[in-house]
Amino acid sequence: MSARRRLYAQAADHAAAMAPADGLAWVRRHGLLGIAREPGLPDALAEPLGRDLHRNLAANLRWVDLFQRAADALDGIPVCPLKGIHLLATAYAGDPECRVLADLDLLVPAGRAGEAAARLCAALGLEESAASRRAGRWSAHHHHLSGGGAVIEVHHRLAVRHGAESAWDDLAPRPAEIHGRRVHALDRETTWVHLVAHWVRHGPFSILRWVEDLLRWREGGIDAARAAAVAKRLGALTTLFAGERALARFTGEPPPEPLEAAAGRAVRLRAAAAERWLWRSLHPDPLAPGAAPDRALPRTVAAVLLADGPLDAARGLLAKMGERAARRRS
Repeated sequence: MSARRRLYAQAADHAAAMAPADGLAWVRRHGLLGIAREPGLPDALAEPLGRDLHRNLAANLRWVDLFQRAADALDGIPVCPLKGIHLLATAYAGDPECRVLADLDLLVPAGRAGEAAARLCAALGLEESAASRRAGRWSAHHHHLSGGGAVIEVHHRLAVRHGAESAWDDLAPRPAEIHGRRVHALDRETTWVHLVAHWVRHGPFSILRWVEDLLRWREGGIDAARAAAVAKRLGALTTLFAGERALARFTGEPPPEPLEAAAGRAVRLRAAAAERWLWRSLHPDPLAPGAAPDRALPRTVAAVLLADGPLDAARGLLAKMGERAARRRS
């Protein structure tokens, strides 16, 4: 059984053991709609989840249309779709109804982010949130746009590592065609590092949809040696190694040999400490109902444990402090 099938089977068993209403709410919160097709799933879950799949396919067609209109509005500005909308065209291409989207994440060069946000607002009837407009130097590096049920986040940096964040030139997106538009995309290994880093930052197992994203992306093939080299260049080797260790709960395999070879003693120790102090303590069961608590101390400790070096750790701590101050101001 593949790791993804094992995830589906475990999640289906977990949901079926709850009262139907609770099991349905749990599956929806984690975004694992694909378990609707698991054999033996009780009708009380299979039938409403099957209807969810049909509704989600219609919703995803609207997201694709929004992406196409956004790409047209950004003609002349390099744009790179990230996460859900990119995965919809790649890892979920055979069954797009299984991936739940909440927004569009778009990466643009730093010098064009403000122009990109303004163009999208004008062309799509969106507005930038007040908190986004007041964003200071410590806040998240994106413009948050919304309107009419649509949400677009225009990023000019990605939180790939625990410390300074990576911009367009660091990530080197390549020309690509996605959803019928000529845009840019991260290569397979850089995408892998980004997906793992996003998962690790938000807490492994807090949203199982992200585990499915990782398992599906891995099925398409990853050059482990190159992924390790990309992570090292971006300052995310510790994050990648820690994420691979956590993902082993579903794959049953240790981190790939090239990554094991690239990770020194300090990386191994920090990854083990993160697993012991942050993840296992908050997630004794990867399929336990309820999201992980958003505790300030573990998230702050993570900024130190999962940074590749002392300077990154210091930047990570300052960024966390600044983000909390920005949220208080807004």
